[in-house]
Amino acid sequence: MKKLALFVEGQTEQIFAEQLLYYMAGDHGISIEKRRGFGGRSNGRSFITLSSPESSSPFYILLVDSSNDGRVLSDIRDEYDSLTQKGYDKIIGLRDIYPYRHKDFRKLKKVVRQLLPKGEVKSAVCFAVLEIETWFIAEYTHFKKIHPRLTPEFIFKQTGIDPRSLLLETELIPEKDELLNSPAKDLNRIYKLVKRAYNKKKQQVKTLIKILNFDIMTNELPKHMQSLAYFLRELNEFFDSVTDSTETGENS
Repeated sequence: MKKLALFVEGQTEQIFAEQLLYYMAGDHGISIEKRRGFGGRSNGRSFITLSSPESSSPFYILLVDSSNDGRVLSDIRDEYDSLTQKGYDKIIGLRDIYPYRHKDFRKLKKVVRQLLPKGEVKSAVCFAVLEIETWFIAEYTHFKKIHPRLTPEFIFKQTGIDPRSLLLETELIPEKDELLNSPAKDLNRIYKLVKRAYNKKKQQVKTLIKILNFDIMTNELPKHMQSLAYFLRELNEFFDSVTDSTETGENS
């Protein structure tokens, strides 16, 4: 059994990551344990278990909602030694850049990489540019499942956002938007065109994730969305280590 710990910044990212992991694991089978973090260092950091796997499989994933973008790195640092001792093979973090500005991304990324634990278990932090909702907007085929009027042409005419754009990561930047919207607010603007809403409520997120086309998200979008491509590469590296060991007859 190979083990991955994935720390994400919030509920939306946890719901998305869970479905993505099931998709990427395919027929190999996957066991996911979900947790949520609470509190801080001054009051003590604690985690509650949201769900535990009922059976074992080649992949065991600990999927942690750190409940704050700034907590993703600190949780990785705090839990690194414990996870290493428990036999985890890789540790990944996923967080947004927002509310930091896009022009600060390079500096933010450098600081985070310098602070990542160095040891026998590889750790990495991946960023969604600027928010994970950018990836959702880019998977524009899902909009017509919300309402047939939500074609890319209609969305662009009404909002100025072209979901088909190959430069969407840099176009959905608040500094370039006179309304100073974030990608999450942009997604809400699009849904409001047909009297729907997106405000990160759990059921709304679940509905959205359910209709995303993960084949497009994993095969087409990474060709022009660097942040998504990097996240998928880190996940694929873990999954490939399992399939490689299975093919060579190694014990897991």
